[in-house]
Amino acid sequence: MLAALILLTLAAAVVVVADNPAGSLRRSGYLVLVFSMLFALVAALVLNGSGHFRWAASLVVLSAVAGPWGSVLLDPLIVAGDFVPLTYAVVPVLLSGILLSAGITALVAGVQIALLLVFSVAVPNHVSINWPSLLTMVFFVSVLSIVGNLMIARDLRQIVRQNRRLEESEALLREQSVRDHVSGLFNRRYLEETLQRELERAKRGATALAVIMIDIDHFKRLNDTFGHAAGDIVLRELGNLIGTNLRGIDMVCRYGGDEITVVMPDTDRDVALERAERIRKEAGKLRIDADGEVIPGPTLSLGVAVYPRDGLTGPELLAAGDAALYLAKDEGRDRVRQAAPRLVGGAATEPA
Repeated sequence: MLAALILLTLAAAVVVVADNPAGSLRRSGYLVLVFSMLFALVAALVLNGSGHFRWAASLVVLSAVAGPWGSVLLDPLIVAGDFVPLTYAVVPVLLSGILLSAGITALVAGVQIALLLVFSVAVPNHVSINWPSLLTMVFFVSVLSIVGNLMIARDLRQIVRQNRRLEESEALLREQSVRDHVSGLFNRRYLEETLQRELERAKRGATALAVIMIDIDHFKRLNDTFGHAAGDIVLRELGNLIGTNLRGIDMVCRYGGDEITVVMPDTDRDVALERAERIRKEAGKLRIDADGEVIPGPTLSLGVAVYPRDGLTGPELLAAGDAALYLAKDEGRDRVRQAAPRLVGGAATEPA
């Protein structure tokens, strides 16, 4: 719009030059007015480009107000009966209706109508200008601009509300796409994506990364005894317990069935083993209410694997952690075991 206004102002300068003889005061006065308005519009364009939209819009409206009333001061023909420049009093009202609020538009309209009323009293009586018609036109345009502004503002508010609801729906869908609906934990898809990203970060920073694989001992027996709904409750409660024993940057996922995976960035083997042991002990202290029936806290088998000691890729780390978990089960369950060092060139890697 600013570019269009600048082009229109340049066109007005051409009309002034073509319509007035060289050296005339009328031509000089109008050129000063037109180029002053042009300067204001260019300044508004700069303000708009720097993000000062309200200041830019206000400057545009003020320059449009200056147009017709500057003409009144500069052009004696207007007092002599050439009322056409006065009709441009509607332009700032229209621009304000588009660029500014309804309140400011009403203010601009009031100022324009008041100035026209004052001018109608000030001009000589013998000048034949149809003031009622001119004032009525400005009034009608003002009312339509204000109503249009209110309608646009209402539509914009509705669009904002719809966009907010859409963003909330998209956020909910994203959340549902990465969350397991039973346990509320992140799902396996999210685990695989995030683990790869965290591994790349660990490689760049030359830091460790730990994975804890957790399995609920005798989970089938628990389901058979208390029902699958109770099993789901146990999964949720266990997920909450694990989360309270971890940092905000750690990630808890349901790997599948009754198996849970924890990813701990920037964590070495000793810290991971200590955290796994704490989770195992705290799980045994749980008392879970399942529809009025109290379920004792489950025992857990846990396997710990650490990058780069036990694997360099996500699948390698998960497989190493799973192997350590099954070692814990083979040794009698309810315990934590670490992954056996992977072999590189026939030799075991050094512990992390």
